[in-house]
Amino acid sequence: MPGDGTSVGQPGRRQLGVDEARKALPGLVAAAAEGRGTRIGKGQQGVVLAPLAWLGEGYRRLLPALASVPVTAARPKLGELITAAATGAPQVLTRHGVPAAVLMVELPAPAEAEPVGPCDAPGSGQQPPRRLYGPGDAPGAAPALPVSFGLASMSAAAAGLAGGRLVVIAGAPGAGSSLLASAAARTTALEQGRPVLYAASGLTREDVTARMVAAQAAVDYQQLRAQTLLPAQQAATREVFARLSQAPLHIDDGADLSAEAIADTAPYIENLALIVVDRLQHRHAPHLALSGPALPEAARTLAHLAARLRVPVLAALDTDDPDAVAALDPDVTLVLTRRGSEAEVTITERDFGTLSRVRLRADLTRARFTEAAAPAVPPS
Repeated sequence: MPGDGTSVGQPGRRQLGVDEARKALPGLVAAAAEGRGTRIGKGQQGVVLAPLAWLGEGYRRLLPALASVPVTAARPKLGELITAAATGAPQVLTRHGVPAAVLMVELPAPAEAEPVGPCDAPGSGQQPPRRLYGPGDAPGAAPALPVSFGLASMSAAAAGLAGGRLVVIAGAPGAGSSLLASAAARTTALEQGRPVLYAASGLTREDVTARMVAAQAAVDYQQLRAQTLLPAQQAATREVFARLSQAPLHIDDGADLSAEAIADTAPYIENLALIVVDRLQHRHAPHLALSGPALPEAARTLAHLAARLRVPVLAALDTDDPDAVAALDPDVTLVLTRRGSEAEVTITERDFGTLSRVRLRADLTRARFTEAAAPAVPPS
């Protein structure tokens, strides 16, 4: 392998120890998926966390016969995997159920590509300095599915909001942007059974759960929090809560929640389908990292995370001020405006402008939105 550093192309850097590699494992796997190997040492044993192609020609036929383990499960037992790989048994690491990298004995890596000179003709057999992909080729990622809000009109309009994008739901305070984000998380985790990371900034996990239960069970949110629901309603909420407890919903409401913390946590959730950030606070709050002047940089971190994991990041913003939204430079913006129970969502894409507008009915009593044509139901 060229050089004696941690990664190919970084000569002079030492190899990582097991503890260092364990902490950095998601990033090292991502690097391998992009064609860069990393040396890892354990005592006298040394292996390389390598791109799958380093297994040799026809490696895809070998994968079914090799031991494989998800990255999330590999982290705590990395030492055991290194020992197995050092004895000649390659260990395949998977992301989202797809092989992404391999722990293997250190062998000579494929020759690094030389820069193409003026006399080099196309088709001469040289490899480009960066890995190139064909249309639809997304190594190490599961097929991206559109974001669903549990509303037919919204789901149809948002059909293009698939993986790899930062989507900002912008609405004035009290408009309900957080409730739309919550609806997407609830639909994805509870109805579709797909894993969701819910980053709650300024909210507690009790707040998040109560909103989802009230919306799903169609009960009064305030009465639910005050425990004054009727017996039949209490039974309905218990049923929803039991289902929600079994759903793949992962809530982080830590006081020190930041975009960097979200980016560090997300790769550890196997088959992650959606990341919700609730919320980005326009005005600065000393106790909230996701607020005020820090938001543009936080948005860049979240956009990079979406692209790296090929997972949509849905962030609620508590203002619809055009300058504040533009400063975040989201891939897609959903601007929510509301007058009483009438609401409208304008969907705009950065490169194509306004795509569509969707009318909804705000049912804030039950912490939800419904279709505009849905008849109003008096609070029970």
